[in-house]
Amino acid sequence: MRSGIKNYTLRFLLFWILWASLHVLILKQADISFKSALLDSLISNFLLLLTALIVNNILIYYQPGPGKAWYVFLWCLLLASIWYVAANFLIPLVINYDTRFIYLFNSTKLLRFLLAAFLITLSALSMWMTQLNIYRNEENTRRLEIQKLAKEAELSGIRQQLQPHFLFNTLNSVSALATKQPEKARTMIQQLSDFLRGTIKKDLNATISLSQELQHIQLYLDIEKVRFENRLVTKMEVTKSAENALIPPLILLPLIENAMKYGVYESLGETCIEVTISLINTDLFIKVCNPYEQDSVIKNKGLGFGLNALSRRLFLLYGRADLLKISHLNNVFCVELTIPQIK
Repeated sequence: MRSGIKNYTLRFLLFWILWASLHVLILKQADISFKSALLDSLISNFLLLLTALIVNNILIYYQPGPGKAWYVFLWCLLLASIWYVAANFLIPLVINYDTRFIYLFNSTKLLRFLLAAFLITLSALSMWMTQLNIYRNEENTRRLEIQKLAKEAELSGIRQQLQPHFLFNTLNSVSALATKQPEKARTMIQQLSDFLRGTIKKDLNATISLSQELQHIQLYLDIEKVRFENRLVTKMEVTKSAENALIPPLILLPLIENAMKYGVYESLGETCIEVTISLINTDLFIKVCNPYEQDSVIKNKGLGFGLNALSRRLFLLYGRADLLKISHLNNVFCVELTIPQIK
């Protein structure tokens, strides 16, 4: 049984116990004997409880649509009429020994019917609202689950796109070395194998420490250094406090790939990729900068695939669109990344 129905059932039973007790007290105030008052309360309210349960069970399995609320009122009147007939038959039959009570009973029949109709209607409305609230909560839960599944599916799609994108770039490098420098090509293939073994194990929804991420990025840089040798220079500055910061896995790869593509690939001379990482309050700040040629296509490309995917991934994980910033000044292209440290 759903928790909402359980809570309603407890409130429902408590209400009828209190109402039955009040029924006895009211009759006692009218100088009716305790025995007669108790019997009248038990019979009257037991029948009322049965009719209320009937309409409640109907509402559990059937919810009137818009414009059909009068169905509920009609059911309540019908059940109140059934209660009226049953109560008028049973109560005088059981308490026929008490003439004072019978007189009071006969003079309050209309009031009893109206009270019965009111209580049955109140019970029905309470169950109806409870059911609507349950359905609304279930709908919200389903909507959140669908959003979660869609988010996971999109992140999985980004992962499937990211790996082929990196593989394409690396295999081109292996191809370039295969004939002229086969030993370096074999080294690169082995390093590629180690790198991909690490990426396969990572969950894009989880977080890892920055130090773990940097170890993985070093594998990538080792692959590229086989091809570019002295042309590739990297400079990393990481504050001590940032080493244990948590970040989504493979979050730095698109930044380094982008710097390689538009810095090292486009230059024939030595190119330095600078990475600075610091932790300030509850945010981890990552900045990757690389020089680029004035005529480089980077000026016209804007966000490439890797940075587009990264921006989308950050939005899915943190619900913010301001975590990735790009700037270029004096032929230096910089990407700044902010990773909130959620506790």
